[in-house]
Amino acid sequence: MKDISVFLGANSAEGFRSLYEEYIEGLAPGRLWILKGSAGCGKSGLMKRVADRAAEEGEAVIRVLCSGDPASLDGVCLPERGLALFDGTSPHVLEPELTGERGFYLDLSRFYIRPAEGLGHWEAACREHYRRAYRLLAAAGSAGAALPFPEESREAVTGRALAFARRNLPKGDGSGRVLRFFTDAVTCRGVLSLAETRRALAPRLISLRGDGARADLFLRTVLEEALRRGLSPVLCPDPLEPERIAHLLLPEAGLGLTSGEGDRRIRLDRLGPEPPEEERARRKEILRLRDALLSEALEELASAKEAHDALEEAAGPCIDFSGVTKEGDRILREIFG
Repeated sequence: MKDISVFLGANSAEGFRSLYEEYIEGLAPGRLWILKGSAGCGKSGLMKRVADRAAEEGEAVIRVLCSGDPASLDGVCLPERGLALFDGTSPHVLEPELTGERGFYLDLSRFYIRPAEGLGHWEAACREHYRRAYRLLAAAGSAGAALPFPEESREAVTGRALAFARRNLPKGDGSGRVLRFFTDAVTCRGVLSLAETRRALAPRLISLRGDGARADLFLRTVLEEALRRGLSPVLCPDPLEPERIAHLLLPEAGLGLTSGEGDRRIRLDRLGPEPPEEERARRKEILRLRDALLSEALEELASAKEAHDALEEAAGPCIDFSGVTKEGDRILREIFG
């Protein structure tokens, strides 16, 4: 792993789902900067400078993409240095632990040269679009949960998963630590999937073919066996329904199970009894409804991004970006010398 990207937030059927605090706690950085400041004041740009510099030095880099705008960074981790920078503003409000020892604030709002006007209008518009998007995502999640999953099929999926785990999982070192982050996100640019991140952590990927409930049951069964063997898996939740697992990566085995594309397939949709034609038709209609609701939600997220861009444009003339650049220079010197 040298330079990978992940999501720690998800626009989901449950609203905004955050893994930020859990991930930072598991990362246990020796030094953590929490960036504060309004939209458009340069937080993402500063973190990109740090990430790019570390990549140039050949260091491992974890870029935390913003689920609202994946072109923007919400965090950067340099694991070899035990160092991380995170955007600590809403909706993922963060506060450093042991401020002054391991955690530090970096307040970029101090580079405002005068108060900005008219930000409230665009902020309200952005929030309204997110409110509508989350209602649509909740409806899409409910539609997906309505898909039938007979008990006979559950037993078949569980049996297939146990057989797979017994054949393919090695013994681990006994740590049994689970790391969680998203490699998919519902964004203003559509539903994005970071397949390259999964491939970097698990070079051999096996694709699970079937609906989310079947994949989740299969992955949970393999996860339990992996932990019993002392492995330390990476769990990637489904962004729409975060209680479900979408991907399970086993770096110690060089192996991953994914709901996306892989090198070979396991056909979960063929396990269990063949559903009657009436049930197949019902499943097709439910999936059509879910996809339509998701499409509407994506439109609202795109409109939220437009309002956010307008907010940043209104704030820009009031910010001393030369001061932000000098602050970035200072941070780079402190990190890299």
